[in-house]
Amino acid sequence: MRKILTALVILSLPLFLLLNVWQSFTYQQLESDIVDMEARQKKLLEENKRFIIAIEYLRAPARIEMIAEEQLEMQRIKPGEKLFIRVSAENNDG
Repeated sequence: MRKILTALVILSLPLFLLLNVWQSFTYQQLESDIVDMEARQKKLLEENKRFIIAIEYLRAPARIEMIAEEQLEMQRIKPGEKLFIRVSAENNDG
């Protein structure tokens, strides 16, 4: 019985070594994946910051007013003034 147990222990040692190597390989792969994901996350955060700045620029009231006046030839109505908009029947989809 003791010989069988000794043989079993001796034969299982290569299996444990193989499992240890596999575990080390898996760990290194996961560590590399984490580094890649952290780099990607940093890049996406920087891109997100740029988008937020662009949105704030595009939403600026002064910019919108300038486009309305210069490109669309719109004018601001004075306080107390009324503006009537006519909708023709041919342009009405409803």
